[in-house]
Amino acid sequence: MLNLPKLNSGDSVGILAPARKVSLVEMQGFAQWCEKNKWDIIFAPNLFADNNQFAGTDEQKIQDFNTLLSNPKIKAIFCARGGYGSARIIDNINWNLLKENPKWICGYSDITAIHQHLLNRFEIPSLHCLMPLSFVQYNNQEFISSTELTAQFLKTGELSYSLPDSFSHIDCNNLQINGGNLSVLYSLLGSDSMKSNQNRIIFIEDLDEYLYHIDRMLNSLKRGQFFQGAKMLISGGLTEMHDNTIPFGKTAEEIVHEYAQSIHIPYASNFPVGHIAKNFPIPIGWLASIKQNRITFAQP
Repeated sequence: MLNLPKLNSGDSVGILAPARKVSLVEMQGFAQWCEKNKWDIIFAPNLFADNNQFAGTDEQKIQDFNTLLSNPKIKAIFCARGGYGSARIIDNINWNLLKENPKWICGYSDITAIHQHLLNRFEIPSLHCLMPLSFVQYNNQEFISSTELTAQFLKTGELSYSLPDSFSHIDCNNLQINGGNLSVLYSLLGSDSMKSNQNRIIFIEDLDEYLYHIDRMLNSLKRGQFFQGAKMLISGGLTEMHDNTIPFGKTAEEIVHEYAQSIHIPYASNFPVGHIAKNFPIPIGWLASIKQNRITFAQP
């Protein structure tokens, strides 16, 4: 698996927008965070492009990716925000540039499509973590903890943090971790960005979905062999879920637990990841160990 660099003072961080459009004002909090960590910022040429809800055309986004990937000064690329759009471009980006100039690709939500493509097609790790827009959305101690852990990992390559009591029954060693936004994982079924998750921990999170949608997506992933060989299923924020007039009868966490039971693997909820302030970093493709309510990551 590709060895990605640590970030030192004076290194550059690139920002691009593979999904919905963003504004300069929305990037200011992230820019201040980079300045605090002594990283220079490089904006992609089309970062603030406007194409209806998208941040420019697909061609502009592909150009931005290839431009930042080819820049050896850039050690991490942060995707500005999610929404929708990443899956439209992943097949046309020159990912060989990433092998020539290794760097972390960072983000979550819609960026799950990029994470899956990198891991399953190219065996390249990436960082599931906060995005520049997050600095507009959250402003509390939990979010500050997320920023500190993300910076610490990018600087040191080391990462470990405490988990809630719901993980007290979990004990595992050196399992590769994978996952992301449930809706995006579901949308990738049948593509070459997906493969079975043999001997992996799978984490999921989602926002603003109907409960029966959660059940439908998990059922489709199960039938599509996404969970085949998985050793554990964990859920983070399943936030702002909706129900119908006739109730579905289960919470989102209960639905996920039911599917974990059906494939005979352990399940734990309230993992600190997702559309929540406590959105801790996860190096996708790295090895994770969970003991005594603590997770520790190691490079494969």
